[in-house]
Amino acid sequence: MKPNEQFKLIELIEENDCKIVAEIGVAQGRTMRTVLRNCKSVESYWAIDPWVISDEHYWNRFDQVYIDNMYMQAAKYYPWFPSLRIMKMKSIKAAEIFKKADYKFDLVFIDACHEEACIREDIEAWFPLVKEGGILCGHDYGNEGAKGIEKVVRSYFIESDYEVIPNTWIWTHRKV
Repeated sequence: MKPNEQFKLIELIEENDCKIVAEIGVAQGRTMRTVLRNCKSVESYWAIDPWVISDEHYWNRFDQVYIDNMYMQAAKYYPWFPSLRIMKMKSIKAAEIFKKADYKFDLVFIDACHEEACIREDIEAWFPLVKEGGILCGHDYGNEGAKGIEKVVRSYFIESDYEVIPNTWIWTHRKV
């Protein structure tokens, strides 16, 4: 995520006073670090990523040593950010855990696997975990190499129910 996109995410978190945040797809933790440095409202930040080679993920172009180093980069922020919680597992498994605990989020940011099937799974898994008034959003909307994201978002949400800021789609859970 580029710095200007990170700051749009920070604005979104701050403007909505988001206290409980999940980031799905963390890599080396650049977005996580920037958000935690700048968002004083965040009380719990859940960083969720399996950090393993997978055929369904662009990481298949790396070896496991490189991916392990990405995890270590992200994990090194623990001492500086007491609100940080890292879950080294697949997004769907983490969502199941939160569902069983009846845990809800103010904001869930999806930036993991960019394949169409994965995006659909992530949205379906995390959608019920967003509090009323909370936000479900994701990165790489409209990016050339991530056509599946735009297609899934358009099929899952009514166009008037979500907005797009540079490379990020945003859906707010409104009372029906």
